[in-house]
Amino acid sequence: MMCSNYQNNQMAAIYKNKILHVSDDPIEITEDGDYTLQSVGSSPSQNCYYIRSQIDPSQWYVFEYRRQEDLFDEGIPGTGLLIARWNDTVSMDYNGMFANAFFDFYNRAHQYWIFRPGSDVDTVDGNIYNAYFSQAVGRTSFGPTTDPHPYLTDGTPEHSFEITNIQENGPELTFHVHFYNNGVGDYALEDNVTVYPNPAKDVVNVQCTMNNAQCSGVEVFDVYGKVVRTVVGVNNDSSLQINVSGLAPGMYFVRVATDKGAVTKQFVKR
Repeated sequence: MMCSNYQNNQMAAIYKNKILHVSDDPIEITEDGDYTLQSVGSSPSQNCYYIRSQIDPSQWYVFEYRRQEDLFDEGIPGTGLLIARWNDTVSMDYNGMFANAFFDFYNRAHQYWIFRPGSDVDTVDGNIYNAYFSQAVGRTSFGPTTDPHPYLTDGTPEHSFEITNIQENGPELTFHVHFYNNGVGDYALEDNVTVYPNPAKDVVNVQCTMNNAQCSGVEVFDVYGKVVRTVVGVNNDSSLQINVSGLAPGMYFVRVATDKGAVTKQFVKR
């Protein structure tokens, strides 16, 4: 389910396959490229992709498309890409069908865990009404620097892939997958991107110092994952400036895209 709100919604595609046997097997993604999902409520085929963890192959990152326009999905919070983690080592039973709800990691590992903003561990549900990724809410990527990010049952971050360019189009949704070579080393950039001042009142500066890394752009997200500011780099900038004077006080996240990779930092608006 997209969230534990007890409203009408389809069963997750992977459970339709494993329990009801009314959907085709999930399709594994192993290469960079663009992929198309059919919505779970409109098609029994091509409605579930997965990426196997490079750290623990018994755990998968599962992708499905849910639409409020589809039969039985009128009660979901929104239309978009739903991303979850499947754990092969947890025995199959009907409790697992309720995903994050009804039991917690202190007693038993989750078989099926939906990624939600505000959570980076299986003991915190996060924002249950904002689990979906879509253009409408300004959340079109999922990777090591996003909120939420991929992580395993024990909380270990997964740095092996990134999903970008999530776009819904009627009964289909497309997205791009990029795999990183070693899953860890690609994010050495994090220590070489500086966001200042912090706290900030009117302006936030972004400085890239790693091997003359050039900032191609930045996006500012609020704590709900919504994009509130976007700045595009010009003339291969190594630094960018963001006007935050109009933002409400609170915590924000800055996702910095460079020619060396991407990284996310946080700052406080006062």
